[in-house]
Amino acid sequence: MVSDATEKRLLAAAPAGWFARQPAGFRRRLLERSVEMSFSDGDWLYGTEDEAGGLFAIFDGGVHLFAAVADKGTVLIDLAGPGRWFGQVGLLPQTHRLVTAVAAGPVRALAVPRGVLTRFVTAFPDAWPSFTALNLEQMQDMVRILADILALPPAIRVAARLHGLVSRTSGAYERHVPVTQAQLGEMTGLERKTVHRALQSLQTRGLIRLRYGAIEVLDPRGLGRAAGGSD
Repeated sequence: MVSDATEKRLLAAAPAGWFARQPAGFRRRLLERSVEMSFSDGDWLYGTEDEAGGLFAIFDGGVHLFAAVADKGTVLIDLAGPGRWFGQVGLLPQTHRLVTAVAAGPVRALAVPRGVLTRFVTAFPDAWPSFTALNLEQMQDMVRILADILALPPAIRVAARLHGLVSRTSGAYERHVPVTQAQLGEMTGLERKTVHRALQSLQTRGLIRLRYGAIEVLDPRGLGRAAGGSD
């Protein structure tokens, strides 16, 4: 059984996230049905050919989420860090995952398999609103990202995407985003050189520091102002 310390760690990592907003009873029952899993860098948590259903929560580390693109392989669309719950609830039969989830470094996660979720909502029908809220939150995130890609100029788009990644969590993880400039380009629909210029500008302003294979956020609030285009 998952310990009380695990719940506290998840709540501290994402104090305003989906899990923290759910009733205490729901949180307890969900964690009672969770199992701890470990992954090495590059391991798949799941792929797009897998049957949909089942949730993951990141305890330590980060996960890259990739979507398939016709004739172009896959493209990075999102990152999941500590405290983040993801994976379609997908209780409808004969549905498949929409993304591939890959560990970006060592990862410790909680998993709630599809069959367990099915029995959960059968035993506790009042859990449906919580799972519906998670699906809605994921949909809203994707719509917001798509709107930014379609409407924002490149420099602000890069700042907005980076700010969106760090604003979900608290603590050390928000200071270290495990994404390369090329990967950030995938996530914003921009060429690498365009992303590089935008990041150099943010670094010159003291908002971020470029690291090997990662971006360190020095001033989350300042980055938020840059993302709004008002700073």
